Amino acid sequence: MNQSNENFKQYNKILTGILKFLHSNSETEHQYHTLLNFLGNNLHIRRIYLIETLNTTKFTLTDQWPRENTEKISFNIENEKVINLISCNKPQLIKNLEATEIFTQLPPDCVSVSILPLMTKTKQFGCLITENTNKSIIWTKDLLKILMSGLTQYAFFLENSQTIKEIHHRNELLNEALEEIKEMRTHLVQSERLASVGELSRGIAHEINNPMTGILNYAELIKSELTENTELYHFINGIIEEGTRISQIVNDLLTFSHHNVTQFLPVNPNRLFDSCLSLVRYLLIKDGITIEKKYPDNLPSVYVIEQQIRQVIINIISNSRYALNQKY
Repeated sequence: MNQSNENFKQYNKILTGILKFLHSNSETEHQYHTLLNFLGNNLHIRRIYLIETLNTTKFTLTDQWPRENTEKISFNIENEKVINLISCNKPQLIKNLEATEIFTQLPPDCVSVSILPLMTKTKQFGCLITENTNKSIIWTKDLLKILMSGLTQYAFFLENSQTIKEIHHRNELLNEALEEIKEMRTHLVQSERLASVGELSRGIAHEINNPMTGILNYAELIKSELTENTELYHFINGIIEEGTRISQIVNDLLTFSHHNVTQFLPVNPNRLFDSCLSLVRYLLIKDGITIEKKYPDNLPSVYVIEQQIRQVIINIISNSRYALNQKY
């Protein structure tokens, strides 16, 4: 009766100790080693090994207790008999004589070897292999049931932990995807706005271009009727120059807002730079910014998609303007 009470106390202590791990927030590797420490000290096991499942037929030795024990491992993880025992997924108690046929490096005082699966109904995490040398603790089916009860609950805890980690990981991926969608949506809205602005700009440019053509034609007619070196001739010449500049700005604006041209065509760099500057000239003058143009007159034409290069040049000028305004 006393022995039964002692066994009950011992079993209850072990089961309670294993269940305490269910409230642990530490990493799985640390939990495994703490579990081995607890079982090794309370069951007075000589050595205990943690075998982790890689797949249905392959396993690996992940941890052992005590870690400082440098004796040769008592089994070959690739041995067919060992693999059959591990993959059996049932608790097993192998007596000394039978164990020595499978475990070749058992200590002489080893009473038995236990194989305790660490698994749920859906997943096998691995198993614990113990070398039982303490004769004061009798390894019975009841002890195996107690150990398996605790280890099964612990395996469920590990499975839930992995599921939660996977859910967190998927949530992170989902949040990243949502951020990308938001960013793409922002770009899409901006593109639609720019497209609308482009359409509006083309309409306005055509509305300006048509009457401006008429103004220049009338100015040329008036000029042809005037004598050179007169004040009126000088005035009409100024009208033609400024009108021509307006027409050029309008044409540059039309070219800039024409988003369908994606062909590589020969473009003169000087003309390209000048047309870009004409579009932002007013903004630069308004901010008190001057630009000095220094490029050779005889630059050869280059094959580019003109619209894209225009956007690059105007973006560079706009960024520079913004930087100068921030500085001062």
